[in-house]
Amino acid sequence: MKTLGDKLIYLRKKNNKKQKDLADYLHITIQAYSQYERDLRRPDSVKIKDIANYYNVSTDFILDNNTSNQSIPEKDVEEYLSEIEYTLLHSKAFRINGIIATEDDLLSIINGMRIGLELAKNKH
Repeated sequence: MKTLGDKLIYLRKKNNKKQKDLADYLHITIQAYSQYERDLRRPDSVKIKDIANYYNVSTDFILDNNTSNQSIPEKDVEEYLSEIEYTLLHSKAFRINGIIATEDDLLSIINGMRIGLELAKNKH
């Protein structure tokens, strides 16, 4: 993703939202929100924070225009999985269908990822 607009489109589509959903949430017109996605207008810092909260992502993710150009350090998938597990279990901000996820929910997700990792290992 190269631009702020690209990230906004990615997040909206990933979450099956419409521009109207975001415009309503941000208390702006659909036309104004559309300009954000087309990089014709940049949201102010309050709107960026609101968008990050809406999608449960960091403002750094939204604002960092160089993420596609940065090299990702080579790590084993298990290292990433451990980092994800830690993040999931130490944050109170994760939601499933708009409802704050319980620890049991998060453990189910983690276990699913671990099972997927084992299946992938067995293929190699």
